[in-house]
Amino acid sequence: CLSRGLGDVYKRQSITFTDGTCIWLSANSRIVYPVEFKQHKREIYIEGEAFLSVSHDPNRPFIVKTSQMDIQVLGTTFNVSAYENKQTQSVVLVSGKIKVKTSKNESKTLSPNNLLSYNEQEGIHIQSVDVQKYIAWKDGFYLFQTEKLKDIATKLSDYYGKKIMIDSPLTVSYTHLTLPTKLE
Repeated sequence: CLSRGLGDVYKRQSITFTDGTCIWLSANSRIVYPVEFKQHKREIYIEGEAFLSVSHDPNRPFIVKTSQMDIQVLGTTFNVSAYENKQTQSVVLVSGKIKVKTSKNESKTLSPNNLLSYNEQEGIHIQSVDVQKYIAWKDGFYLFQTEKLKDIATKLSDYYGKKIMIDSPLTVSYTHLTLPTKLE
């Protein structure tokens, strides 16, 4: 097996497998994958955040494993967020169809624009979302619309691998927040 990521904590990386599957790995994230996929399945492990565009192969399902979920796909695009230091892991489906099986053997099938959030205490929660908010990071941007400032600080902390703290309570009202440059 090969492991990629976490060495370059502050950089987004991408990899294309021989089957044509493309993966964008967010900063402070790690992927473990075999040198060559098995004949009847393609399986990887992700810690952190990744966007995947999986090539369709009905004879070899693609399985993404995290510490709390197994995500099975045949050909689709989706984002997985599975940081080890977070209780909740999530999957956002952009296109296609995926089946998510949790560490407690709960199983759900997602349709496009669905966000599945899971933690072992509260179980599964599914909601309809604007997927751009969850996948913009792969192009170097984050979209924040109604998030609390502490949630924005947490997201940026995950990206840069540094703790961002807000010392005093702030009252901020905004409807659209844009950072002037790409995340680097």
